[in-house]
Amino acid sequence: MTLQYQAINPIVPLFTVYHDIEMGKITRYLLLLFVLCIPGISRGQTLFENWFPKRSVTFNSDIPSIKKTNHDKGAVAFFDYSWPLSKLVRLVGDMPFIHLKRTSSDTAGISSVWSYGNPFIGLEFKKPLHLFYWTIGTRIPLAPKALPDSSLIPNVSNINRWTALNYRMGSVMTLLNFHYENVSGFALRMLGGPEFGYSSRNRILQTYIKYAAQIRLKFHPLLIGGGISGLYKVTTPSRSIIEYYLESSFRTGSMEPGIVALFPLDHKTKRQIHYIIGLRIRFYFDSM
Repeated sequence: MTLQYQAINPIVPLFTVYHDIEMGKITRYLLLLFVLCIPGISRGQTLFENWFPKRSVTFNSDIPSIKKTNHDKGAVAFFDYSWPLSKLVRLVGDMPFIHLKRTSSDTAGISSVWSYGNPFIGLEFKKPLHLFYWTIGTRIPLAPKALPDSSLIPNVSNINRWTALNYRMGSVMTLLNFHYENVSGFALRMLGGPEFGYSSRNRILQTYIKYAAQIRLKFHPLLIGGGISGLYKVTTPSRSIIEYYLESSFRTGSMEPGIVALFPLDHKTKRQIHYIIGLRIRFYFDSM
């Protein structure tokens, strides 16, 4: 049985205005992306943020535009943190949230559903100046309720965090990362590895392969870039999701706002969504 709560999410007012975006309105987001991409260094932890910040907390929200009218609309939000424990080890993690605007016929008068998901905690092991480093981590199955089965929001909004909002699903992952950065401002990052998720609800073990390739250019204080990210579900029924994206952010004092536009590449996802708009803001605590 799917449990539904009618509540007001304190983070929802910032993002509900984006839920009903139509395809014709995508140009305004691309225009904003273009404005952010004018020449102007930010470094690089999360997939679409700086890769190696010192001490930071990030709030980001992903809002997909869904083609099918009978599917719920909504947004996924994450609070990310990155904190060095030593010169070689960094603590990383996130806390996921979701808000759904119900549009299906079985809502029973409930028009708004929100929930928190399965938090992630992990470690990065990286030696200074080395090109390769490891990431290991786990998601703790704390999601309090099952989300509506008709919703595409949890699984499509952020494919690299596929297990974040699956009810009672814990996971363990390990990633091998490659990172190259040139003094000219050019940077390249690639990552890949398995994630094993176990659902105590369905009592099944699922295996995923995660991968991404990114290119970035830095022009103080702006960052622009793009790349592809993918997720392959190995266990039956198997599925592959691939998307490409463009991103931009700029550093101003202790804050770094940014935006990313993602577009599906695989045929099945193309039939389901138009695009995803991601909004980011990161707060730095470098002086601590």
